[in-house]
Amino acid sequence: FSLKVHTMYSRCICQYMIQEMPVFASIMIPSETCHGADLPFLYGSSDGPPSSSDEKKDIEQYIKAWTTFASTGDPNSNELGVKWENDSKRKPCYMDIGSTWSMKEGIAFADRMSFWEKL
Repeated sequence: FSLKVHTMYSRCICQYMIQEMPVFASIMIPSETCHGADLPFLYGSSDGPPSSSDEKKDIEQYIKAWTTFASTGDPNSNELGVKWENDSKRKPCYMDIGSTWSMKEGIAFADRMSFWEKL
């Protein structure tokens, strides 16, 4: 529902799904990723073990995408390493964020989203 509304009024819709949680975040959110699972990426955590160097790189990339989006309205930058495509009704897509970042076609959690479409 919200995607339909956003596409009517916004020029840039950038959806994403986090596939892998850093070790420090998995202590706070022990199961699969969920709404708000990205907050440890932005704010860090003093609970749990420190991040590995690979996780630190992933976190820096995530923060760079967010700050670029906040300042320009577009998360893309040379440092991102992949083009983050705009999501649309005609071409649904999302950024798959894990140890690597890649664009995926379709709707993330399509089965769950169809429930909300029926309401």
